[in-house]
Amino acid sequence: LTHAGMNIDNDGELIQLTDVPFEVTARWRHVQSQYDLRYKPQMGIVLDFYEGGCVSQSLQVSYDELSQPARLDQIFDNFGYSVLKGTVGSFSLHGLLKNYIKLARPTTIFNIHTRSGWSDDGKLFVAGPEIVTGGSELDKGDESKPISISPARGTVADWMTHVAQPLVDQKHACYQWAVSLPLGAALMPLVDFPVSSRGGFHLFGDSGSGKSIAMSVAGSVLGDSVRTWEMTSSKVEIVGSQSNHRCLLLDEIGQANKEHVVSSAYNLSSGRGKDRTNSQMEDVGAFTFELLFLSNGEASYADVVRKETREDPYAGQMIRFCDILYTKKIAPWWDYVTLQKLKDSISDYHGAMGRAFLSAIAEKETKSSLRKQYRQTRDALVRRETSSKFCRVADRFALC
Repeated sequence: LTHAGMNIDNDGELIQLTDVPFEVTARWRHVQSQYDLRYKPQMGIVLDFYEGGCVSQSLQVSYDELSQPARLDQIFDNFGYSVLKGTVGSFSLHGLLKNYIKLARPTTIFNIHTRSGWSDDGKLFVAGPEIVTGGSELDKGDESKPISISPARGTVADWMTHVAQPLVDQKHACYQWAVSLPLGAALMPLVDFPVSSRGGFHLFGDSGSGKSIAMSVAGSVLGDSVRTWEMTSSKVEIVGSQSNHRCLLLDEIGQANKEHVVSSAYNLSSGRGKDRTNSQMEDVGAFTFELLFLSNGEASYADVVRKETREDPYAGQMIRFCDILYTKKIAPWWDYVTLQKLKDSISDYHGAMGRAFLSAIAEKETKSSLRKQYRQTRDALVRRETSSKFCRVADRFALC
């Protein structure tokens, strides 16, 4: 029998095993998605350390780590704690400690989601360290690993008043459209969005015209961070996986390694990175994801490709990136004060509307109505168009 770092011997005496009290308070397990097998599922326990009668630190430890002979001492050392030395009869204090951890059966169980986006059953959405559901309580205390998304600030009404309404009042078509991107990305697995139509959009035009603010407007819906293009091709895969069922926001294509930009058109739209192996030459699979992306820069994607390859881009690359010239026709220029006020509002109010949207979608008993609406919108955009290139881009606009 053990409790809080103590062990009771045959005479009923409490024996101290560690220099601070601790307790095994929960068990956890990784939830593996059938769509992404790169993350090998693990299981483990939660250790709560007590100082001054209160929990000072909580630590998640996998059973794989605990199975290593020297790992237990290292875990305690890393937190500034120590496993005491000595024996009780034929048992070492270290052995008693391992025995307690091995036999602990806490009733609290956590499911840890390593993959961003919708769960396989469509009942919950992993949005950074939060789980968005349809209003029902989670059965097993689901949680997730932190992913690049900000906590919500303000209410839906705050966002509607201070962010959305000015876009309508100023008749800014591009900013209004930017709001639809993260919402459309969240619908991708629910409407059976065709793989051949995946991709994103690239805004290009004069510096200082407000293109970057379009990124911030899109990010305000769920609290997504705006990233720069300055990353390796391997990093693109990781970031894509972290943005599953979301809109990946990539600022200033001019900062990118041009070679990576050329290949990223296929990587981001295919939703699959390279197959890889670990140091033991074991197959660990590839990162997989399903997303939309919004990029910007002074140069068009076509010009970036021409500069890098000295050749015209392939039709497939252009379809996946979809260059959009940022002009006053779709993006009327605002004065400095109006733009600054919008920036401040986005900083103060973001994330609540996207979470409300996801919660409403998760409540739906069937997703068939969503598929029907998407197809009706797509058919209205395409009409009698026969070009497959046009139709693939129209699919993306219809989703939004």
